[in-house]
Amino acid sequence: MLTFLTFVLGLVLGPRSFDLAVAPEVTAVEIQLDGQTVTRLTAPPWSFRVDLGTALVPHQLKAIGYGPDGQRLAEAQQWLNLPRPPVAIAAVLEREQGQPPKALSVSWESVFEEQPSSLSVTFDGNALAIGDPKHIPLPPHSLEETHFLRAEVSFGEGANASAEIAYGGALADEVSTELTAVPVALTEGKELPPLADLQGWFTAGDSSLEVIAAERGKAEVVVVRDEGAVSQLERMERQMRDLFSTGLGYTEGRTLRMAIPLGTDATVRLLFPFPSQSLGVSSRYRLFPSTFEFSHRDAGTYWVLSKVQLREPPREPQQLTEALAVAGMMASERGRRRAVVLVVGRDAADRRSLPPAEVRRYLRTIGVPLAVWSVDSRRELWPQDWRPVIDTSTFGKLSDAVTGLKQELDRQRIVWVKGKYLPQSIQLSSKAHGLVLLSAQAPSPTAAPAPNHLP
Repeated sequence: MLTFLTFVLGLVLGPRSFDLAVAPEVTAVEIQLDGQTVTRLTAPPWSFRVDLGTALVPHQLKAIGYGPDGQRLAEAQQWLNLPRPPVAIAAVLEREQGQPPKALSVSWESVFEEQPSSLSVTFDGNALAIGDPKHIPLPPHSLEETHFLRAEVSFGEGANASAEIAYGGALADEVSTELTAVPVALTEGKELPPLADLQGWFTAGDSSLEVIAAERGKAEVVVVRDEGAVSQLERMERQMRDLFSTGLGYTEGRTLRMAIPLGTDATVRLLFPFPSQSLGVSSRYRLFPSTFEFSHRDAGTYWVLSKVQLREPPREPQQLTEALAVAGMMASERGRRRAVVLVVGRDAADRRSLPPAEVRRYLRTIGVPLAVWSVDSRRELWPQDWRPVIDTSTFGKLSDAVTGLKQELDRQRIVWVKGKYLPQSIQLSSKAHGLVLLSAQAPSPTAAPAPNHLP
């Protein structure tokens, strides 16, 4: 009845245009940004433009459809500057009021330039022939029975999306339960109470949020490495070889690869700060390549930081700030304990598209701690914009920094509340004790032990 045809899959600022698909019975559409009305549409074309501002923050964009008598008939929404899959799809029935739909229109957006590897549509379990995706004829059918449509688009390697529509018969409106992951940090010596006791601890506006679950779960760390740090990390290898060969039974290759593990319940992956341009369906995207997740069985932290390289030379200068914002989205995507680490070298060149202070605010808003590690010990050369900085210029100091990171992750828990909320809208009530919201912590809470931390 009301569907967004324009999708935003990446980080976005400033004015943006959107298109909607609107059913005949909807005569007016109200557009809200973060709960505030920004415009009202009363006739085709069902298109609008909204200014998302100059600050990088999450947004909720909502369209509300009304009938001729002012009754609320439908709504659609998008969550901007929050983690989203690289592919989105919409399926819209073409129909007249009170009549069975005669066709289906399918549209999609992806961050990939290539055409999808497959597009399939089934009607009541039977595949439909697809000529024009914008007009896929449906077989004759009656509204007295329930029907189920499913459209799926795939770009290979797990990049796919689907849209489902159920209608007809005695089917009542179904509401799927959406959940929001709220990252918190425990204060020293505290632990979360039983689930029943957590009720009333979290609020959004004047509403108390229902806590559905609370867990420790796995932890996810995303590292953005300044290319200038690689040579200094490689020089650290001689130190490590000497250490391993004196009493620790150094074994060529294996011990070096596994040195300084992050932990058995944490994974780490590297996000390279070299974007490539990709033309999606309706927007151009800058994509930052990343590795798969390394567990403690695959490699230690030093090996990931020093040995993992891009397969091909980068075509664009490095963009550390934007890469860090993308890393924050990546680290929070699956609702796990999380952190982002920036590793800088002697000369952290950065073709900035965002100010560092803006990225820090964004990471804090979405509840992702940031640690900045320098492999150069000369504090006067540490980048001013990224302080406080942790000295990781030796094997021992790097090990201390990883220990500090593990301690930060150990303090974290994920609380799941019923409903979908912007992270900046969630607060702790007066009932809460023994924990803080990650989004409410001071910047850069992920620190090494005190001797290596620049105040």
